Amino acid sequence: MFTRHLFAIGFLIPLMALTASAQDQKKTTWEITRTTAPDTVEELRALESTVKQVIDKVTPATCAVLLGSSDPHQAGPQSVGAGSGVIVSEDGYVLTAAHVVEPPSMLGFGGRRGRSFVEPQERPTTVQILLPGQIIVSAQILGRNPGIDSGIVKITSPVPENAKWPGAKEGKWPFVEIGESAKLSKGQWVLALGHPGGPKRDRRTPVRLGQVIDMPGQGVLVSDCALVGGDSGGPLFDLQGKLVGIHSRIGEKLVENIHVPTKDYRDEWKRLVRGDVIGRDGLGLGIVLTKGENAEPKIEKFLDDSPAEKAGLKLEDAVVKLNGHEVKSPTDFREIMSQYRANDLATILVRRDGELIETKVKVIRDGSRQVATRGVMGVRLNRKGNNEPKIEEFSTKSPAEKAGLKLNDVILKLNNTDIKTSEDVDKAMEQLRPNDSITVLVRRGEEFLEFQFKLTRPSPN
Repeated sequence: MFTRHLFAIGFLIPLMALTASAQDQKKTTWEITRTTAPDTVEELRALESTVKQVIDKVTPATCAVLLGSSDPHQAGPQSVGAGSGVIVSEDGYVLTAAHVVEPPSMLGFGGRRGRSFVEPQERPTTVQILLPGQIIVSAQILGRNPGIDSGIVKITSPVPENAKWPGAKEGKWPFVEIGESAKLSKGQWVLALGHPGGPKRDRRTPVRLGQVIDMPGQGVLVSDCALVGGDSGGPLFDLQGKLVGIHSRIGEKLVENIHVPTKDYRDEWKRLVRGDVIGRDGLGLGIVLTKGENAEPKIEKFLDDSPAEKAGLKLEDAVVKLNGHEVKSPTDFREIMSQYRANDLATILVRRDGELIETKVKVIRDGSRQVATRGVMGVRLNRKGNNEPKIEEFSTKSPAEKAGLKLNDVILKLNNTDIKTSEDVDKAMEQLRPNDSITVLVRRGEEFLEFQFKLTRPSPN
């Protein structure tokens, strides 16, 4: 068995009681798409041999992703967080999870720290990559999709002179091949690599063996490979050594862990590499700007309950800067806005009758689109009047509708969080992911009803 790696193969132990036939000298091989357990000692050995080959092939490209630390081995507050990742190209693109490179607001990046707001420019733009052999290099954070938890970074450091992997002398990084996650079958054997508990100086990358147990088809891949904190962003491989998923989070049960399928990275590759924050298109200041990619970005209209209007902005104000960045067109405005989170304070500079006026405006979810809410629960909520969180519409294949919720139901609680407005729903949903379970308490007439269902992937923008 493997003495330098960790495996979750308790189910194999009873097979050790089987006796290998001394007369059977035929070489047994393991079929990589097989969905059942080994039946004989020979098959067990074949599986073991296949797993070892995959480990040797993919370990050099499996890395730790370190946020806010110059030394991953030094204890103390200088380390904000550590996750995992995997290099997928010789020029250093690294796949990881969105939440690994986008820390929650409680850490002080993008949101509230106590009662104050942190401006988006204070969020980290770089991470460190720790490779086998204690090699540490720098990388730039590129795009991510918080809705499905996908993210990508690009190594910016040169290949170290002491690197010994194939291609190192030519300035190439070790990398793995991205496989076809859509071709996986339930029960197919997979390998999870990562850094549980964070990277350790004297520990090789742990490996866990398991099987695919579900493929809901909503941007989610579920396996029984054991995952713990620090594994997030790490790779899931098939037994050909091809990347099929990235670890996202631990499921409701320890044997139901969730990964982002590689298909989602392929589908959004151009936007991720470009640095887009996908799924944030629904954020805004409650304003509508002049149409046209190259038009002067003037305020044409205020949405209902617009925070920009409350902050003193007026129709025909021309946006000059947003958060210190020059705004020359509506496109510039949208690109800068994509870096914010709901409830951030945006600093906006406008020109009014030749005078420059600067103010701060709270970022909200644009009620005309509601990308995150509608895509996850499959509902559209009331955004007018008293802002009562009443269901006005269900999306196609809405999990909320399937669970029994009805139009005009008023949401009172989400997972024990009290709800008073539609914005409360937005906040409660921000940290929830596709395939998470949610408990919803609603008022229907004079009745109070509780429903439980699983969330789905946000609808395409």
